[in-house]
Amino acid sequence: MEGIMKSTIYYGIGDVKIEERPIPQIGSKDVLIKVLRAGICGSDTGA
Repeated sequence: MEGIMKSTIYYGIGDVKIEERPIPQIGSKDVLIKVLRAGICGSDTGA
């Protein structure tokens, strides 16, 4: 599978960016999962 995907990248506290990255190449024993929804709990942020 080739193409571009959106990725959320955590660089540090208060520094999270959404970037476009190439879709990773997978091998015959790998699985590529498409995430439809995700969330961050308030306790995960240290708030």
